[in-house]
Amino acid sequence: MRRSAPSKFKWYSPLQKLENTIALHLKEGTPPIEVIRLEIICPWTKLPKIYITKGTEVGKLGYNQIAREAKNNLRHILAYTDGSEINGEVGALACIPELGAKVASYIGTNQVSIVYAGELRGL
Repeated sequence: MRRSAPSKFKWYSPLQKLENTIALHLKEGTPPIEVIRLEIICPWTKLPKIYITKGTEVGKLGYNQIAREAKNNLRHILAYTDGSEINGEVGALACIPELGAKVASYIGTNQVSIVYAGELRGL
């Protein structure tokens, strides 16, 4: 019985094998596959409140109320998220001003992605 030659990715996970195979065919400097960290949340965990407003005026009123509540409660943190398309390019942003944290993410062109994906990425 003849054995096949050992694979050079023998002890890697399927995702690592895929990433290594793709890396062999991509140009140098191409960003790696995104790492998604799993965070387990128990079903009884109390989730944070999420407010989504409709319209600019309603949004301003809602923001002012939420900002007052957050200022009075040190456990509250205000986070801003957005997804948008500009000149055929889709992207996302998440920002927490009190922590000085801002993360922007390029999603792709409007041929391969939509604004909704940017909105979800922002969240």
